Amino acid sequence: MSETLSALLTDPWLYLIVLVVAGLARWYLKRRIEAGVDHHFSLRLEDHKQALGLAAQTARYGFEQQLLVVNLYAEKRHTAAVDVYKALRIAHGLCTGMTGFRQELTFEEFNDADLREYMTDRKVPRGKQDEIVERLVTDRTDAIGEMRNYVRMLERQEASNELRRARNTTYLNELYFDDETIAALDEFFALMDQWMFQFYFPRERERRSDLPTMNQMRDALEAIHDLLRSRLSGGSDEG
Repeated sequence: MSETLSALLTDPWLYLIVLVVAGLARWYLKRRIEAGVDHHFSLRLEDHKQALGLAAQTARYGFEQQLLVVNLYAEKRHTAAVDVYKALRIAHGLCTGMTGFRQELTFEEFNDADLREYMTDRKVPRGKQDEIVERLVTDRTDAIGEMRNYVRMLERQEASNELRRARNTTYLNELYFDDETIAALDEFFALMDQWMFQFYFPRERERRSDLPTMNQMRDALEAIHDLLRSRLSGGSDEG
């Protein structure tokens, strides 16, 4: 047995075979380890890619939602500005138009049909029209005076209603306006309230000097126009 072992130990081929087997085993183990590491790294890399993709989708969705909110707010602000300014223009026109050309009409050239058409255009009730037309026969001057007063009352009511509608429209949309614009709106309504007060409670001539002028009311409206236009075009929006 010892002779056989001694022979093997002295055989150079044995050492060569051992070296070859050891090399093959080392190569095999290295390849297995590398394959295992590569597989594990590939799995981690795929997980990381999926996580990055999910994070990117989440971020993209969040950005799209924020952009949608911004665009919706901008659209709402634009609509609010248009609605409010339109209401202000209508109210301003009716309130300031309560003085002027109609006082120059004498109605002397109007016949009964003309007066009825005039009163119908100004939404005078049919019953009131009949009453005024009947009085034309007995006292035309008094009937015309009554018609003027009645039409003036209707105009005053319409102007007051439009001013109130403009104020309510402003209240409903003031969340879209900055403090400077709201202050300008408040100033406009203060002037218009003073202007309309005289038609409900006429003042003595010497006390009318404190009433707002046409220029003041027009300038107040133009100031609002400029502010709204500046904000919609991307100007300063403090507050």
